Amino acid sequence: MRSTLAIILGIVVALAVQTCVDLLANQIYPAAITDMWDRQQVSEAFADRPVGALLLSIAAYFLAALVGGWAAKKIAGRGFAAWVPGLIVALMALLIAFSYPIQTWAALGMLVGALLGALIANHLVATRAAEPPADGGAPEADA
Repeated sequence: MRSTLAIILGIVVALAVQTCVDLLANQIYPAAITDMWDRQQVSEAFADRPVGALLLSIAAYFLAALVGGWAAKKIAGRGFAAWVPGLIVALMALLIAFSYPIQTWAALGMLVGALLGALIANHLVATRAAEPPADGGAPEADA
């Protein structure tokens, strides 16, 4: 139960971080979209994104996977917990890459950034030991 809740929290944190960084990118590089539900406008906005905005998007996916994975593993204490938010963010990057005309290097950067963020998050937090020693004592010291 703890791992499930940790993963859900990690996904929520990852989505919040990605959203915040993308909102910052949209403040710095505003897109000319008047109707968010008009697929043509959104596609044109994605195709016309400047390099700085694309770099911020890559950073958003990296930070989302890093912070979401860190939160999930910190709570769950299990290695797989860091990977689930990272994989969700990576799937979002793939969905955007196949749905909109985004430059190839930026799509790959978002995908690799998400996976790299999950990898780093997994290594930042130590995994909890499965069970204490059978004899209940301290670990043996080297002679």
